[in-house]
Parts: sequence; structure tokens; C-alpha cells
Amino acid sequence: MIHTRPPLRPSVPPGGAPVGHVADLPAFEATALALVRLWQAGHVQQLGAMFHSKLGPCDRDDAIAALDDLMRFIGANGRRPLAFHHPDCTCFGGDESALTRLIAAAASGHDEEAALLALHLVPAQHPDRLVHQAAWAGAAIFPLAELAAAATQALTATRH
Repeated sequence: MIHTRPPLRPSVPPGGAPVGHVADLPAFEATALALVRLWQAGHVQQLGAMFHSKLGPCDRDDAIAALDDLMRFIGANGRRPLAFHHPDCTCFGGDESALTRLIAAAASGHDEEAALLALHLVPAQHPDRLVHQAAWAGAAIFPLAELAAAATQALTATRH
């Protein structure tokens, strides 16, 4: 007699399992994660307000466009839909980790690392374009990350 088992269904979508805590991320990656999550959740006004606080209206629009282009490219060309946690979630998943690390590597000029990370997200014919778009989005994120790093440093400074 042949027994058939029901197919395994993961309780968490691929790439969505928690792999770390946001508090443990470097400031740049934590900022990139917050912005990507806001974009994914459709909170464009809140995203615009974050960029406006540091960049001003013209640069804000360019920054939002860079992030929008990156996310739309991944959505259209990704190996599968990426899994994102809620914007307020204190942990992050594998897809979010790969994406924020890709943005950080591309923005920092670490093209080989960025290309390897890009291959986790898109098929082999697209990593160069994804790295380029991640670098542009990352350049827009740097000013916000500097602000976040200063705020974190001030909050975590030891006081006697």
C-alpha cells in the first residue's frame, strides 16, 4: 500500500522567516529596511516626509523615485515575490536582509558583493541593472542613515 503525504506548506513564505533583529543592524541597513518597508506597505506620504526632513523637496522626489524604481524592478523581475515584515516589526526576514545588504554594498561601491546578493533576488540576466538601481537608492538613503546613526548614538550613549 502506498501512503501519500500532504505537501509541506511552510507557515512562513519563502524569504520571510526571521533572521535577525532590526536593533542589531548597522544604521544604514536599518534605515534602508525602514524605507523599503514603508514603500512596500504603501506609506508613500510617510516615506516622503522622512526624505523631506533631510533632503528638501526636489531631492526628496528624486530619492523616492530611486527607491520606487528599485522596488518596481525587483517586483517585475524577481525570482519570486519578496517577503516583507510589517513596518513596525522588530525582526527582519531573509529577503529583507538580502535587499538591504545589497543596497548597502552597491551604495558603498562593493559591486562584486552587490552582484552576488542581486543574484539571490533576480535571474542571471538582471544583476547589473539591479546593482545600479540599488546604488542610486542607496545614495539617497545615506543622508537619512547619517541622521539615524547620530540619533542612535545619542540615545545609547552612556551617561554617568
